[in-house]
Amino acid sequence: MARPGQKYITITNFLYFLDKDQAFKAFGIFEATETGEITKHAFAKWVVNAYKERKALGLTLNDNKTIIEKLHTVLNGVSSTDLFLFEKDDKNITMKEY
Repeated sequence: MARPGQKYITITNFLYFLDKDQAFKAFGIFEATETGEITKHAFAKWVVNAYKERKALGLTLNDNKTIIEKLHTVLNGVSSTDLFLFEKDDKNITMKEY
């Protein structure tokens, strides 16, 4: 984005790749200085935070997947037990009717 040797990223660097509205939205996610420039430190901080958030989201999704798999197993067991009991009750009822 920035030219070699440039110490800051500015909004004009974003305008090469995005339209004006998208550039301002993208530029807004970084911590810009008072002069409207993004420093290397601010950019690195944003990358680290984005990585941590992505990792946390991945762990949350894995936890949810594990929970759903366990819930699915429990519900399969409960429904199998119910089917067994209802079939047994139906057979008893049928035998009593004859």
